[in-house]
Amino acid sequence: MLNLVNLDERTREYMAGEVQWDVAAGTLHFSDRLSEAGRRDYLTLLEEGVKSHTTTGLPWQLRQSVG
Repeated sequence: MLNLVNLDERTREYMAGEVQWDVAAGTLHFSDRLSEAGRRDYLTLLEEGVKSHTTTGLPWQLRQSVG
């Protein structure tokens, strides 16, 4: 598990910028382990996670999107 002790708003802004850069460059990685629903929802859930969730939020959200 990650221990992000300095996960403040500034850091989240940098994270969001990295996600946007990856999307624009076409380099955002989608794991082969993602279901069809996970692949469909991944970017939205990732962006939401960067804005407000903890390190456990994205995996939980992906599981919820499946079913």
